[in-house]
Amino acid sequence: MLLAVSVSITAIHTGYSQSDGGALLPIRNAGGNAAAIKATSHFWDNYGESRQENWYPLTDGFLAEFTEGNVLTKVVYRKNGNWVYTIRQYTEKELPGDVRALVKQAYYDDTIGIVKEVIQAGNTTYLIHIDNGPRWKTIRVRDDEMEVVQDFRKCPAQGIY
Repeated sequence: MLLAVSVSITAIHTGYSQSDGGALLPIRNAGGNAAAIKATSHFWDNYGESRQENWYPLTDGFLAEFTEGNVLTKVVYRKNGNWVYTIRQYTEKELPGDVRALVKQAYYDDTIGIVKEVIQAGNTTYLIHIDNGPRWKTIRVRDDEMEVVQDFRKCPAQGIY
């Protein structure tokens, strides 16, 4: 069930909208907003105070976003300031070796593209986009188990995938 939730998170996450199109007021100056203080404290404890993160309002909470090297990290909090999940997005180069080896063992000729690492409630799930020319797939890896969650055939002549 958690695996299905992880896929839903990435879809839901992209659907959140900002109320004014801009960043949340500097959360470092949250004043008496207990939820913002709780979220900021969790963020600093887990990612450090020097991330130059941007904070955004979500329908049901807050989003903190920062980039370090080639890794984009998004951390989501509820309205009460509790951490919900973290998504890290990167390429094959940043993928942990054991996860890469598992994917390459089954899909050795395929190219690994974007990786989304979803961390939720102590579990980490990897959504790995692979491409072999005429097809691309999304592979889900969790606890050394792998399954295809999306499989598309490309139709380059029509520009449709």
